[in-house]
Amino acid sequence: MENKQINFFKTKDINTVLKPFKKGTVVNIDNLEVREKQKDLKLGLYGWYAICPSTELQKNKIHYFSLFDEPLLLFRDKNNNVRCIKNICPHRGSSFYGGSISNGELTCPYHGARFSSQGNCQNIDRIICSHIVDNNYDNYAKRIYLSQYKVVEKESYIFIYFNDKSETDLNNFNDDSLISNYELTANGFSVKDSVSEEVLVDFKCDWSRIIENHLDILHIFWVHGDTIPDKDVNKNVLVSFNQKININPNYIESIYFYKNNPTKEFIRIKYIPPGRILIYKGDPAASRYVQVLDHIPLGDNKARVIVRHYRKFLKNKFLNNLILFKEIQKKIFYKIFDEDYMILKTQTYNQKLGLIKNDEIKLLGEDRIINYFWNWYKKSEEKDNPWKHINKNKELNVYDEIILKYPPEIKKLEVINNINIIYGKIEELCTSVKRDKNEITLIAVSKKKSHELIEIALNNGIENFGENYAQELKEKSFLINSEKIIWHFIGPIQSNKVKIIANHADWIHSLEREKIIKKLDTECKKINKTINACLQVNISNEESKSGCNPNDLIDLANLVESMENINLRGIMALPELTLIKEERDIIMKKVIDLSSRLKSVYPNADCISLGTTTDYQDAIINGSNMLRIGESIFGKRT
Repeated sequence: MENKQINFFKTKDINTVLKPFKKGTVVNIDNLEVREKQKDLKLGLYGWYAICPSTELQKNKIHYFSLFDEPLLLFRDKNNNVRCIKNICPHRGSSFYGGSISNGELTCPYHGARFSSQGNCQNIDRIICSHIVDNNYDNYAKRIYLSQYKVVEKESYIFIYFNDKSETDLNNFNDDSLISNYELTANGFSVKDSVSEEVLVDFKCDWSRIIENHLDILHIFWVHGDTIPDKDVNKNVLVSFNQKININPNYIESIYFYKNNPTKEFIRIKYIPPGRILIYKGDPAASRYVQVLDHIPLGDNKARVIVRHYRKFLKNKFLNNLILFKEIQKKIFYKIFDEDYMILKTQTYNQKLGLIKNDEIKLLGEDRIINYFWNWYKKSEEKDNPWKHINKNKELNVYDEIILKYPPEIKKLEVINNINIIYGKIEELCTSVKRDKNEITLIAVSKKKSHELIEIALNNGIENFGENYAQELKEKSFLINSEKIIWHFIGPIQSNKVKIIANHADWIHSLEREKIIKKLDTECKKINKTINACLQVNISNEESKSGCNPNDLIDLANLVESMENINLRGIMALPELTLIKEERDIIMKKVIDLSSRLKSVYPNADCISLGTTTDYQDAIINGSNMLRIGESIFGKRT
């Protein structure tokens, strides 16, 4: 199939091809509605922005962010009402970062100026700087006010009304944009009897490009066809739609109907300026779920997205926890963002360098909503000029570390989410077999993974890490300076690597030979160290696997026990991989039986290192208390 682009606005052919990239993958979209008697979308980039979920802002905590590169912050006053102010102290222009909140009052870290919930300074008389010495402190204090923006807390979001002028008195605000325009009920979806999941992600790319991306139906089939769990969103499925566009002063809406069933909606996308997008699966009134995407223009090439997924199915809390639905849903969100991110970064790059020419962009018929968006955006930008304060000096990025709370490295978010899923599964399985979850030691197998990812896992509850290669263990133990981390060596041991392992490992799971045992004890003696050890057993008698013969286990244990600097703690096994559960159970029971024999002789040898990504669930059920999991935490090795 010829790979060509079709400009809907220059051709009569309104049946357009979605994916000429892959044979047999076609989506046809007919634009049946002629735009008549529709009012243009009201212009303006100033207006209501959903800044964060309500849960993000706790009492006596400060939430830092920015809009169009203007540094701002949120806090709760003594009445638990949310305040939004410029992150600039009116006394000397310093940031409030490093300050504090007590009883709803904000204190500047520079001179200790304390501001009330209403924004006036409470204690300027206690600031001892010579340049502000005044015989009339009270009058001086009355002239120092925080610059504020109007705030509304609605549907568990915190919205602010952002324009080109903050106020010292909130009663002076005059906004012509109704917050009710953003309510889900007003947009055809009732949140009653629904549950939700949400994620927050920061992107280092252009804000308007992210909005464009989320308005674009075409890309979801191609970019997310293997990720979104919808039978119609699939690279290999032929689907045809009819499209309808609605425009009024408050929103743009694009509706897609199944061509073979013209009354049934596939999806509806609604853009509510300046930053909210609603995506319905079907007619809003009957939709089982809606995705709410709020786009926050933090600054030049810095944007935040809040995604909340409301659904009217799987509402049972116990069932949700059992199948880890929320965690799995979040994982899907992160993967979708990851798939989009490279595209968004390259678009931003091309745009900033002026490489994207409007007359070279070939908009297809189904891109009508994007065309309307860009027309609106260009006119709104000219009207409001919100970027007039953007940071022209790229060296002045002092706010980035404060503002970018949810980094764009999706891998980080994925690792955190995976850890939560694994711990949830361990708890679920332990409950089912009446075991204490605290009996289980989770070892994150980190071979070939960066020290940055290891530190992410370390900061999110994992302390035990497994390495297969001595040199890699050495490098990572130097790079990661933490007293919490426990290193486990789980790979085959070469004689010339014993010294490295002795110096950097806390545990060894793969002892199997007399020579290595004696050398390890010698090296540990040199550095006055005692190392914990498990004996590796070749339980399946595989020639390709390391480990001692099960019949030799006790003799080998006697040798280890005779060493002064090796502490015998248990056994390790790598059972033969099999898809048949009954076979796995038989092999694992053999390991458990061997462990019991060893424990009867050496009671402290109570550790059973058994279970990996492929079989850890069975291992828990059968009695393992040490799991070695890599892929399910860090992802597949590349």
